[in-house]
Amino acid sequence: MSTRGDRPGPRDVALAVFAVICAVAVAGPDYGWVGNRIEPFILGIPFTLFWNVLWVGLSFVVLLAYHVTGPRES
Repeated sequence: MSTRGDRPGPRDVALAVFAVICAVAVAGPDYGWVGNRIEPFILGIPFTLFWNVLWVGLSFVVLLAYHVTGPRES
């Protein structure tokens, strides 16, 4: 959270927006249209598995950036 009391900062809002986008991409109504298929194979794995691994990896990178760019505590 932001250090200015209870108001969320822009970093917090961006993280919340990304979390919603990630949830919709993996489990939302568009998953059946975009990610629910076996072919093509990417890196030797079905597209469905690749789609989920892609979003987990992207979530890791975003959370790492959120942590690194956060305020330092002394």
